[in-house]
Amino acid sequence: MKKTYIFCIALFLMLGLASCSKKDYMTVIPADATFVAQINLADLAEQADLQNAPVIRTLKGYVGLIASGEEKEMVKAVLDDPSIIGVDFAAPAYVFETIDHHWGLVLCVKDNDHLDETFKVLAKQQIAAKPTERDGLMWTSLLDDINIAYDNQRLLILTAHSESAAPNVLKRQMSQLFEQDKDLSFFETDKMLKLESADAPISIYSRMAALPQDMAQQMTSFLPKGVRSADVEVCISADFKEGNAVLRATMFSDNEKIQQLFEQADENMYKIQGDYLGAASDHSFAWISVGCQGEWLHNLLKQSEQAKQALFMLERGIDIEQMLRSIDGDVTFVLPSEPAAEGFAKTDFIAMATVKNSDFLSDVADWQRSARDYGITLSEKGKNQYLLKAQDMQMEWGVDGETLYFTTPNAVLQKAFSQNGSLLSAYKDEIKDSQFFALVNMQALPSPNMNKIPLNAIVMKSERTGEVEIRLEGKNPSRSLLAQMLDMFAGLMNL
Repeated sequence: MKKTYIFCIALFLMLGLASCSKKDYMTVIPADATFVAQINLADLAEQADLQNAPVIRTLKGYVGLIASGEEKEMVKAVLDDPSIIGVDFAAPAYVFETIDHHWGLVLCVKDNDHLDETFKVLAKQQIAAKPTERDGLMWTSLLDDINIAYDNQRLLILTAHSESAAPNVLKRQMSQLFEQDKDLSFFETDKMLKLESADAPISIYSRMAALPQDMAQQMTSFLPKGVRSADVEVCISADFKEGNAVLRATMFSDNEKIQQLFEQADENMYKIQGDYLGAASDHSFAWISVGCQGEWLHNLLKQSEQAKQALFMLERGIDIEQMLRSIDGDVTFVLPSEPAAEGFAKTDFIAMATVKNSDFLSDVADWQRSARDYGITLSEKGKNQYLLKAQDMQMEWGVDGETLYFTTPNAVLQKAFSQNGSLLSAYKDEIKDSQFFALVNMQALPSPNMNKIPLNAIVMKSERTGEVEIRLEGKNPSRSLLAQMLDMFAGLMNL
């Protein structure tokens, strides 16, 4: 474990130090790959300011403390001249998933003789197997179970998707990838053009089904009705300039009918009018708004298991579906403080929506009678203002002009409107260009430990169906967020 740690540190340090002459080395990636990530290590190193990062000095100190003998000499030599390892870390690295769910890494080889020597040294330290030649390729393994093959241009690492996969089958597939024609590689597809056009240190192509489950579920909420995630592909880019980390995702489909659904979905969406920009105080935790028709919102909420349960509970006291269908315009949620650990039922919130009519108010008397059957009380507090009580939950709701609102008593809707906070003033134009916009105010988190994280806010927005941007806004706009995060890690390591 100690030797592995030293080796990983050495690789990490080299990312900011190597030089490059780009080669045509990515043709080993199959054209039917379900996931391909292009990682420009040199750009990341520059944006992270690795040359001057305190974390690098800290890591160098650790290497001196825990390495000795030949290990220490190897690490020192690599730090002094990264080219001796034989890999060009300044050329883009590619991570990919095959259609049978094996994961691969492709690196550019700068000097295969140096690479031979590197693996021989690692073999002496029992980190890698001694390289051997077979079928025109050099073969080795890392930490006993990670297969590696390379020639004078390409280094390929391929790992099986399960422990039961036969090693010989994996090696045979690696040989086939080296031998495949350029025309059969991902390099020759339109998707490769999408990756390169992203102009970001990290760019990703993926079938939505190949994304991590949590990410795929979040992106599914932005899909039009009738579109399955299995029919969708995604291009994602990540950049770290000007104090922010910006993640952009575009969803699309090769199926013309599915792609048309993306284009038609905008008919159910509107640009946010900003009716409730002042509803959040300067200390609110989150403000979320979307411009839409009620039917779209209802379908969206039904996709979330937690929201579906909340709708089911509310339906026993009020006709929430009828109320949702009346929405036509801005829908805004405000969380005055961070969500309660106990979940939705204990979380304070304010929800406001512009409605085209409030005809549902004529049914309130019927709701009051039927709610009693479920142990729910629906009492009138004023004109078109009501208090719903169900077990340990209380919620006020009502209609004020063209606004339908719901709020927990602690949120105090009237104060929220009257505060006219400035939290969103810097985002006003951006909000009005979006169909969906969410702001999480990291400064509203009460934990002292959160102050160590260099984040002011998290923004998520969508200007049109199928496109999403997530932006992490750092505390220091003159230093990249990646560099700020490394500074934070250096501080933690020195504790």
